[in-house]
Amino acid sequence: MIVRKSVALAAAVIAFGGALAVGPAADAAVSNPARSATTTARASADAPQAPTAVQSMPPVSAATAAPCSTPISRFGHTGYRKCDADPLDADWDGNGTKDETFVIAANRTIWHTWQAAGGWKEMPNGGRADYMYNYCHQLGDRTVAVTVAGVGGYYSVFSDGKWHGWYRGTAC
Repeated sequence: MIVRKSVALAAAVIAFGGALAVGPAADAAVSNPARSATTTARASADAPQAPTAVQSMPPVSAATAAPCSTPISRFGHTGYRKCDADPLDADWDGNGTKDETFVIAANRTIWHTWQAAGGWKEMPNGGRADYMYNYCHQLGDRTVAVTVAGVGGYYSVFSDGKWHGWYRGTAC
């Protein structure tokens, strides 16, 4: 993983009063424990696997953890995003319609969904961010960029059927 999980995990547990929740729908489970954990599809075994990381993203601190989440629905899938972080709707084929949506969860994890996803999926490679920045095609590959407060931008590239790393810079 490219994130120092111990600090991020501790901050997430503190931010959620000792209950650890991950991702858009799991964030809602903290505020609504009655919500079924089966409503969110986690990245499956056939999801893209992370290559060896070359760049680390900064750990979350309790001071930067966002306590607020708000519902978001795309492609028939409802999840939860960080209140102050707008979703990023990517139009990969340029036809004017949403093809994939990216969000930042309240615990700063990065999630996405698309028509055939079957639910919200956590982006591979352990990225953490505060805001979605942009998307673009870089040398024919799909690229999504995020920002980390006080640090700057990171991006991930989808090529050869999987998402690769989180690299320093904005790329888009």
